[in-house]
Amino acid sequence: MKWLKIVATLLSAAGTIAVAVVAIWGDLIRRKLAGPRVSLGIRSDLPDMTQRNDGTRTAYFQLQLRNRRSWSPARSARVLITSLSKRLPSGDYGIEPLVYPVQLHWTPPSFRPLVADVRSEDVCDLGSLDEGAKAFRLATYAPPNNFSGFVAAGESIRVSIIVEGENYQSKVPLEVEVSWDGQWASNPLELQRHLVVRENKPAGQEPLGS
Repeated sequence: MKWLKIVATLLSAAGTIAVAVVAIWGDLIRRKLAGPRVSLGIRSDLPDMTQRNDGTRTAYFQLQLRNRRSWSPARSARVLITSLSKRLPSGDYGIEPLVYPVQLHWTPPSFRPLVADVRSEDVCDLGSLDEGAKAFRLATYAPPNNFSGFVAAGESIRVSIIVEGENYQSKVPLEVEVSWDGQWASNPLELQRHLVVRENKPAGQEPLGS
């Protein structure tokens, strides 16, 4: 009987500790064990060619979001640019000022709210280049006045991008590099030679959201 009392006492103590742990770190445990797992990457190396209502031809690039736990959606998520740098004459990249994280458009922006629940897959716009335009422009909502989210002829930028929601935030930002030589082409394969959009993946970096 004595050993039964000891076991009961230990179980009671363990239960008390477990309740305390859940009370203090419950949300963290749930996010770790059952939270969303979102990855982010460039949807395609080739631009999506379309035509605006005024007849202007436009090349779009998008980002693809995938949630490996579709049963656990990332709630009220946004895709945010957290830093931006431009190539200097030396070839290095210098950080541009960014007063606050800038949100990218959900696709299509005209029919989407600012936040979205990402269940399995979703798409957002990275940026676009119009035929005859002087620069590629990132697809952002309400950027600050000093935002340098454009790529003119001969320029290159790098942007760090994360996914953030009520119950999720990327651990590692996705870094995208955009370079343009100033030339336009209506054929996606031809334009790809002039407007290069690619992911920069440092050696050993885990996929975003892992």
